[in-house]
Order: sequence, then structure tokens, then C-alpha cells
Amino acid sequence: MKVVSQNKMFKLVCFTQDDFLTYREKIAEDFSNIFATDKKGNPADNKQDAKEQIEDLMTGFYYDDCRGFIYFIYDKNDLPISVAVYSEDNYHLHLEIIATREDYKTMGFASNLCLQSFSDLANNYDVDTITATVNTKNYQSNYLQESLMRNENIDCFITNSDDRIGYTYDIRGLVNAPQMEQ
Repeated sequence: MKVVSQNKMFKLVCFTQDDFLTYREKIAEDFSNIFATDKKGNPADNKQDAKEQIEDLMTGFYYDDCRGFIYFIYDKNDLPISVAVYSEDNYHLHLEIIATREDYKTMGFASNLCLQSFSDLANNYDVDTITATVNTKNYQSNYLQESLMRNENIDCFITNSDDRIGYTYDIRGLVNAPQMEQ
């Protein structure tokens, strides 16, 4: 577990596959707590489904010996606010999941989390490409992806299919770039 950045109000933390055994319960609990706040469905069911999903992902990362990264933004009381999960896929990372607590949505946490994690991955883990695939009707996620494209240090290539939009980010421009505001 590594604290990537921190200010008086929030901190950004990275967990890698090396941390998944040691922090398994904390990661699963924090991840599922974010999903329990979703307005859709039953909070208890959302929490349980999310817990099972992240445990499966962590197990796969660990036993398949592929790189996986989980980034959280926490508030000053260690409440998990936002989470991003990346997995290794054909020599690049894929943004699997990005989520923010319901009461913190539309405040820029997901965008900030992506930009700071992109920068950390580019500068500390030799990552140069990140992909994401989003359903065309997932307007919030597509808006997030479009906001990432506005960063002058990131190049993006878009592909469209009938129901999906693929985003490929070249993040090499973030290597040694000035740090984002915290």
C-alpha cells in the first residue's frame, strides 16, 4: 500500500497485487462500501455483489501473476470516496472499474482519481497505455472519459461499435509532467 498524494482533506492510495493478500479484507470492505451507496438496487445486495466482484478480481490478479492496481481516494476520516481498478491486458492496463460514493458524485473525484492514478502509473510503473470500454448509454462514464481527453499531456484514440465506445489513452506525456493540484 502506497500513499500517492495527500492533503488536509483527502488522500490517494494505491494497492498493487503485492498488497492483495495483506490488505484483502480492507480493500474488499472499502470497495463494497462505495457500491452500497448506489441509488439503484438494494444497498446490502450492492455491497455483497461488489465484495464478491473485487475478491474475484484480486484473486485473479494474484494467481494469474498479472499486474493489477486498485486506487482509492479517502477522506480525512478514511471513508472511501472513489475507487479505480486497473488490470493488465496485452501489455497495457485496462480501466476495469471506476466508482464514486453516491453523495460525492459530480464533484470531480472520479476524474481526479483517474488523472492522478494515470500519472502514478506512468511515472512509477512504466505504463504508457491505458484502455477503457464504456457502454454508449453510460453517459456519466463517457463524460468522465471525455474529461480525461482534455488533459494536454494525454493523447486519446476512440473506437466505436454498436453499443460500446473504446478509449485508448497514451499517458507517456504524464512522465515527469508537473503534478496536478491536490
